[in-house]
Amino acid sequence: MPCLKHWTSTGDTEPFIVMTSGLINTVPEELIPTVLAHECGHIACHHVLYSTMGRLILGGATEMLGLSSLITTPLQMAFYYWMRCSEYSADRAAAVCDLTGDKTVEMCMRLAGFDKNIPIAANKQAFLAQAAEYKKLVDDSKFNKTLEFLMFNRMNHPLNAVRAYECDRWTNSSSFSHIVRYMQEEERDMMHSYVPVAENIGSYVGRNVTDVAYALRQAGFTNISEVRSTESKGRAAENSITAVTVNDRYDVKQGQWLPVEGADGYPTVRGAACTVNFNPVKTKSLRLEVTQPDDFSSGLFEWIVK
Repeated sequence: MPCLKHWTSTGDTEPFIVMTSGLINTVPEELIPTVLAHECGHIACHHVLYSTMGRLILGGATEMLGLSSLITTPLQMAFYYWMRCSEYSADRAAAVCDLTGDKTVEMCMRLAGFDKNIPIAANKQAFLAQAAEYKKLVDDSKFNKTLEFLMFNRMNHPLNAVRAYECDRWTNSSSFSHIVRYMQEEERDMMHSYVPVAENIGSYVGRNVTDVAYALRQAGFTNISEVRSTESKGRAAENSITAVTVNDRYDVKQGQWLPVEGADGYPTVRGAACTVNFNPVKTKSLRLEVTQPDDFSSGLFEWIVK
């Protein structure tokens, strides 16, 4: 059977991507960019660097330090778990590049053995249904979860069907739609509807206040205020960040999108103008999300922001 592999190699600064002839002969030509986007996701996330470091550390700990397997085995299991998760991240990167998860799902199906030369149409929904059944089988039983752990704790890739399932589920989420809209607005030099938080806001703690303010402005935030405090737990360097809030929240995570505050309701009246009042905000743009009713069609004729 031909070797269906693709990988990224040679460190973090000068990586290259390898695709075997078996992969080229199995995957349709239109999916090759998706394969490359997946590998570019690994490069963007520095997975090659981290996986190399992990292998060196674990290998050195066993051989040079003579550590017991009771110590190194749990670390190896955690490392393999991280490697499996890195495949999900790379799949998401490919989906973002394609602006859809359909090609990544089909790529996983081809890698699972559905050769492009098989004379029947690919049924992606049936493939996803298999993954959904597998997930339900595992999730409904602690015994099955244990068996899965024993089977896959030394594998560096998840099952292809599970990869497809997770990618399809994510691409149907609001997070994916926000990312795609943000990229399209960037490409067209448009004002952004939502501004993603590039990092978990807790990561700004301890950094210089000027540098953080600049990073937030570069990300698109404009209403930035600094509050100086002489009270802090522990020792803090001068002009360093001790806490960050976004919309009075301390728990904003990376990639999260923030709605306006103080909205007094979202009325809908047929054939009449509706008004929504919210707290003043200084921003580059606003986005209006419309949920269509199930039983009849509707439309938006005009939108005015004052």
